[in-house]
Amino acid sequence: MTEPTTLPHSADVAFVAALSGAASLLPIPFVDDAIRTRLHAQMFRTLAARKGKSLDDQDVEQLLGKKASLLGAAGKFALLYPAKRLFRRLFGVLAITDVIDEVSKTYHLGFLFAASLEEPSFERRSMAEVRAAIDATVKGLDPRPVRHLFRGAVSMWSRTKPKHAEVDTTQLLERLKTYGAAHFEAAVQAQRAELQRTRVEGTPA
Repeated sequence: MTEPTTLPHSADVAFVAALSGAASLLPIPFVDDAIRTRLHAQMFRTLAARKGKSLDDQDVEQLLGKKASLLGAAGKFALLYPAKRLFRRLFGVLAITDVIDEVSKTYHLGFLFAASLEEPSFERRSMAEVRAAIDATVKGLDPRPVRHLFRGAVSMWSRTKPKHAEVDTTQLLERLKTYGAAHFEAAVQAQRAELQRTRVEGTPA
């Protein structure tokens, strides 16, 4: 099995993860998801551009995994929003848990997409295949080895209350590289295995 190159940790991905987590605290329907969607879309485009690759609108839509219609989303939020707002008011700890989960989810999403860009078969794949491999990989990961790292970062950000352009992700990145190395190494290998299970243009991946 080919060993991965330097793990694709990224300050940009960490920054987007921080902002995506903060969006979880917004009590306005649709706004938190809309913000995350734009952040994730820009993250995908930025990571691809740095590797000399371009993504069209369909590519980005597939990477975002957006399948539900606007009407369906509106119906879901209409049902969930009152309960969501009530629970966040009553149990602040749940809101912080939401933030930690979103920071972790977004970071893994960006990290694994960056790793997929290094795969020789990337150019021949649809972005739907790439997103499916990412989702399958994340589902099979045990988040506990790195969850405390994200929790520590969120705790620090909540204490310092940084402005939008002043979110410091340096400490988080260093800890992920040091204490999360085995976890992210396993993530890259797991995603590679997921991609190898599929076929591209009639040949093994």
